[in-house]
Amino acid sequence: MASIRQLPSGNYQAAVLLAGGTRTTQTFPDENTALAWAIEMETERDRLRDQARNRSVNVHVTALLAKLAHLADKRQLTVEHRDRLRAITRSIRAAS
Repeated sequence: MASIRQLPSGNYQAAVLLAGGTRTTQTFPDENTALAWAIEMETERDRLRDQARNRSVNVHVTALLAKLAHLADKRQLTVEHRDRLRAITRSIRAAS
């Protein structure tokens, strides 16, 4: 959550917490501009976070699917593997 405060000069300072716990601030002449900047920064932060999560999930799912395909070719697909595949499929559908 961003914070907006009025400085003694009459300007407004917006502060946003970025990924990794770093904070960025910027000063603006009016509160609306400060708020717009803060919302833009938070939106970008969240977009980057979601992209990183999606990449991580995609790598994991791709590796798991390759392993399952290999096991299926060898006819070694166990009930546990089928259940895991079904759980992943449900998660992907729920996220869509």
